Order: sequence, then C-alpha cells, then structure tokens
Amino acid sequence: MTAPHDFDLKTYCDRLPDPAPPAALHDATLRAFRRRRARRAALLATAAGVACVAIGMAGLQVLSPGALAPPTSPTASVAAAATIPSASRADALRDIDRSLQAAYDAGASDAEVEALWAQRTALSGRHPAAVPLSL
Repeated sequence: MTAPHDFDLKTYCDRLPDPAPPAALHDATLRAFRRRRARRAALLATAAGVACVAIGMAGLQVLSPGALAPPTSPTASVAAAATIPSASRADALRDIDRSLQAAYDAGASDAEVEALWAQRTALSGRHPAAVPLSL
C-alpha cells in the first residue's frame, strides 16, 4: 500500500543530526556546577570547624574537668581550699574519697554520705563530679 515516494517518518527522524545546544548553555551549566561545588565546600568547611571546636571542648573537659564548669560556691570554702598546699589537698581528697567509698559499701545513711560530700566539696572548691580522680 505504500508508494515508492512514501517514506517512513521514524526512519527519517532517526537519520536527522542532533540539534546543537545553544552556545550559552555550556557556560550556564558550568557556572551552576561551580556554585554548587563552592556551596558544598563552604558547608563542609563549616561542619569541619564545628567538629574541631566540639573535639577541642571535649578534650579540654577531659584534661581539666573543672575548666568549663563555673565554680559552684565561690565563698570561703574556695579561699580555705586555696590555702592548703596542693599535695596535702590531694591526699585529703583521696582520704575523703576512700571514706565515701567505705560509706557506700557499708550502706551508710544519706546524712552521713551528704556530710562526706560536703567536706569534699569544701576542700576541693569545685563540684564533686568535676574533681579528677587520681589514685
């Protein structure tokens, strides 16, 4: 039913060359790619900076636990603790820590444990959890 002068449209379209993209398309695509890459690099740099600060703060807290915590009671107990030499203060803290452990092991009352914690806090001048243990 097809005449020799009829042609197949699909075959004709397949044989046509691909159209040339506009000249500005390559430049626009390249600019968009560079903008995305710059935004990604800025985001990565910000995330890396935040991570470095967090790691630094955690390291500071590990090396000096009381450095980031504000003093709990900057009163006479801090001044009294400052007058005790460092070595004897450390020995006294160890003694109180041993007494605390013995009180916990013996099942001491809350009042006895609180009294020991008060002594320890007064001696150290810092919150009990902020004093490093060095046995």
